[in-house]
Amino acid sequence: MNFVCPACKSDNVQRLSIVHQGGLSSTKTKSRGSGIVIGGDGVGLGLGSSKTRGTTQTVTSMRAAPPLKKRFLKPLALISLVFFLVSAPIALASDPVVQTAAGFVWIAAIVGWIAFALHYNMTKWPPQKAIWDNSCLCNRCDTIFYIGDV
Repeated sequence: MNFVCPACKSDNVQRLSIVHQGGLSSTKTKSRGSGIVIGGDGVGLGLGSSKTRGTTQTVTSMRAAPPLKKRFLKPLALISLVFFLVSAPIALASDPVVQTAAGFVWIAAIVGWIAFALHYNMTKWPPQKAIWDNSCLCNRCDTIFYIGDV
């Protein structure tokens, strides 16, 4: 099925999923080296090796990236870290009511984030993903457009 860009009427278009995937490259390298050094204190031998892994991505691939779901682990770890850093002075206070209140605030923050992320991932993200699945990029004028339900 051929699609036409609504901005420039070109048929040189690609789905965003193809553009995104085409702009990703994986890199995996290994290096080894050795050397001999002769100095005032004698002879020295050095050995070394390194491994590198990574992914590179083009700017166009970044533009064509799918919508992301909300994550759970990193935000929960950040909430806990902030809580423990802020609550350290509170823990030194001898008032158990303040300590209990701080604990409830921490639990409420965690439960609130989980509820927000679940709500987003189940209600907001699926329509965004469906639009992304049915969108194209014009290779002539660089316009991203929605092609509708195909």
